[in-house]
This record gives sequence, structure tokens and C-alpha cells, in this order.
Amino acid sequence: MPYDYVTPDDWAPAGLPLGTWLADQRKSHKAGHLDTGRVEQLDEMGMVWSHQDVAFEEGLTAARAWAAVHGHLLPPATAVWDGYPVGTWTKNQRFAARITDTNAQRREAVLAVESSAGALTEARRAAL
Repeated sequence: MPYDYVTPDDWAPAGLPLGTWLADQRKSHKAGHLDTGRVEQLDEMGMVWSHQDVAFEEGLTAARAWAAVHGHLLPPATAVWDGYPVGTWTKNQRFAARITDTNAQRREAVLAVESSAGALTEARRAAL
């Protein structure tokens, strides 16, 4: 549902900014501030807490199916499985993994640099 979605005039309640309300529920849930009862109610209605998680699971399902037929998970970038662009999804996952690894390596390299300002505490290092 789009963030700016507002319920139509023939709904009760009319004019409710439902898209904004749902985004607020997701934000509260992520922060751990949403009441357990409310979480259960929303779960029963099929609440999607993270669009990114849903998209990842859809891609993973398609990738597994493609790999089961082909015996590997090295699809060409143009590969499509059951309408899902599994080649693009796989390429994007590999890119994200490389970036994550590169960022971790760069962070460690920076943290290894000696500082004339004194050693950083573990808490400060973790915050970087």
C-alpha cells in the first residue's frame, strides 16, 4: 500500500491516512514499541512487516527453483524463472555481498590505523 494512501469516502472511516498509519505500525514494531496484542491482530490480517524481506524471500524461492533444475546457481543475468528475474536477483545478491565484505575490510583497515589522539574504547570502535 502506498504511503500516501487515504481510505475512500465510501469506507468507514473515510479519509483515514491508512498508508501512513501502516508505516507507523511498521516503525513501532521494528523499534519494539508495538503492543503484542496489536502485532497479533496485524499478523492475523497478513501484515507485511518488511517489504525488503518479502522481496528477498521471493527471489530466494525463484533462485532455489532455478538451481534445482539447472544444478547450480549461476544463472545468466537475463535468466527468468516463472516470471521472476532470477538472473538479475542473483547478480544483485552477489553485488551486495561484495559491498558488505569490502565495507567490513575497509572498516577494519581504518580501525587499524594508529592515532595520536589515543586508543579508541571498544564502545567507540563499535560505533564507527
